[in-house]
Amino acid sequence: MYVIDFLRNLNSNVPEATAVSFEYRLLCSGELYDAQAITADWRKSDATRLLLDEPFTLTVCSHPFDDYPQELSLRFQAARVKETKGRTTSIFYPDDEIARDVASILSLLLRRLITVAAKVREIHPRHYDQEPNFLLDNSIDFVNRINRDYWERKPATVVYGVKGVHDIIDYNPPPLGLVPHDLGKLLTALASSQHAESLVLGARLYSQALRQIEHEADLAYQSLISCVETLANDVLNEYRPDEADMIKTKESVFNMAAKLGLKQEQCKALAIEACSGMSWATRKFTKFLLENTANDLWKKDDLFQLDELFCPKQDEIEPTIHAVYAARGGATHRGRPYPPSIAIGIGPTFPSSVFRDINLGQPNTPITPIPPVVWFERLVNCAINNFVKRIAANENNAQ
Repeated sequence: MYVIDFLRNLNSNVPEATAVSFEYRLLCSGELYDAQAITADWRKSDATRLLLDEPFTLTVCSHPFDDYPQELSLRFQAARVKETKGRTTSIFYPDDEIARDVASILSLLLRRLITVAAKVREIHPRHYDQEPNFLLDNSIDFVNRINRDYWERKPATVVYGVKGVHDIIDYNPPPLGLVPHDLGKLLTALASSQHAESLVLGARLYSQALRQIEHEADLAYQSLISCVETLANDVLNEYRPDEADMIKTKESVFNMAAKLGLKQEQCKALAIEACSGMSWATRKFTKFLLENTANDLWKKDDLFQLDELFCPKQDEIEPTIHAVYAARGGATHRGRPYPPSIAIGIGPTFPSSVFRDINLGQPNTPITPIPPVVWFERLVNCAINNFVKRIAANENNAQ
């Protein structure tokens, strides 16, 4: 993956003779600004426009600052690469893949949909003295190629009470202030991790889920589950449950062996051997989410306006994860659709069919079969970001 090599070369310069500078425009569904810049109003200060200067330059170029979607400028250098597959050899600049992966990683780390709109500029090195300048600094045509992929802007909802307006709910992403130094450390930690490839693949799936979440909630759910599976199967590659759990899993084998007159130790050995080759996918999926979930999951969400009524309780998280994974199996292997209730919280409205799924007044029963996709998205984002932050903290302690 070229983005991993690109991010790992944080302190090394690409040779000037082969380096090409690229500029891409990104679209952010929300408003980003530098929270470290000292200013009375970040929208009126150019100092808050620089979001990152290493390992690439990321700036806000929207005017006004809070234009929607917010337009970002991504600038970086890349050298030519050579790929050989069989009898075919390709020599090219991997700038497009790097830009799209950077957008996916930023979507994951910042929890905002960030997509590539277009490439707008290339700056090539001079290879001979008489080379014309217009061949070096190239403006790229993008009007017919621009990709406008972002969340729709949603209207505010006015809640009326006895005394008039009781509340105004804004379903659009609130402004997000970031610390460039901290973001750079997370990018470096992600790229230097032994799980870097899985993190990038997971970021691609997470970004895909954000693009689907408004209009294809069921596909977004599938993408988020695949995102977690990608990481869990890599991070917990060596995971195996203890012998007691293995025996319980293959209890039918143990009982059959006992009926055939085998000794208890032989029955246990046979049940454990029957577990050979099992992937333990459900356990890895659950374990990764549980081990990387922090208390911030249980605070009020600052992105999606989901009523607490539809959020699982803290002591219900493990069975909830099992229910989510079971629903994924039904959708993937048996074509069973997700319940309409997963669309709750995406915006101010949801399908009327949602009410068929809601269980009101039934104790010890979840209010919906599985939680809304926006709650699961937050769980996935919290788990992966906490995992990356732990990697960054371990690197700091090692230095």
